[in-house]
Amino acid sequence: MAVKLHERLMKEEKFLLILDDVWEKIDFTFWVSHGVKFILVVRSYLYLEVWESDMEFDDNVKMKGLSDKDALQLFCEKAKVLNDEEIRPFAEKIARKCCGLPLAIITVGAAMRSKPEDQWKDALEELERPAGYIGSIEKEVYNPLKLSYKMTTQG
Repeated sequence: MAVKLHERLMKEEKFLLILDDVWEKIDFTFWVSHGVKFILVVRSYLYLEVWESDMEFDDNVKMKGLSDKDALQLFCEKAKVLNDEEIRPFAEKIARKCCGLPLAIITVGAAMRSKPEDQWKDALEELERPAGYIGSIEKEVYNPLKLSYKMTTQG
């Protein structure tokens, strides 16, 4: 892929390269010297802080999570509990614990589908526990994904 990208760059006058889910520092010197523009999608501003010593960024855009209302709507759709009044208080709290992150909301919502009320209570307790050491993974992402894995393996 790198060879194809290089060949294309040599043919094109203008080039926009979009890199999604970048975790490691990349040397952009060659590309920048050839006028390539980038859109980088990273999980954390910490990655950009590391690169700023070597590169100048034209603009940084911090994406915000979904509003509580939109997060709850998406969560309830995925969990299929739009009109379940007994589950709704749990759904509201669990959706909030997903911090507006669509991936976490969708994953946890799908994992909670068809679960009885006692498992909703357990899920909320699980999300409220401290994550412990999780390395470079954001805690807002870790707990919801851990919960969804646990719920899918329980059957």
